[in-house]
Amino acid sequence: DLDQISCMAAIGACEKAAQWQPAIGLLGIMQSRGITPNQFHYQTAIGACGKSGAWESAVNILHVTSQKQVVLDQISYNAAIRACEGGCQWQLALDLIRGMEERSAAPNQI
Repeated sequence: DLDQISCMAAIGACEKAAQWQPAIGLLGIMQSRGITPNQFHYQTAIGACGKSGAWESAVNILHVTSQKQVVLDQISYNAAIRACEGGCQWQLALDLIRGMEERSAAPNQI
């Protein structure tokens, strides 16, 4: 049976393997089956994007969570910022740092 715990394990495996597309796909499957992803599901999917250089997808997940009013922490933002770094998107990384401050996820040393 599909539940939050099994989805977390699957998304975590995607992160470890740097497979961002299946991680994002699992978020969609969860929603289509009425399972609400939480901060940790999104954070892990952002990590998968970051590890595979998919900075656009990492930033997109941040925007989606903002619209859904899911509160993300420094770990999530740092993963997205690292993805932007890997894609040479330094201006976007700075925007994310400003966004952290607006969403009460105080930036730390990255």
